Amino acid sequence: MDDIKIIATNRKAYHDYFIEEQHEAGIALTGTE
Repeated sequence: MDDIKIIATNRKAYHDYFIEEQHEAGIALTGTE
């Protein structure tokens, strides 16, 4: 599970703004279906 795949980037945000922090987020799907 160490493979990190970037599925979305916002290059304009890096160009127009100073990015102070980066956060990694995900979802966990649970249920019976």
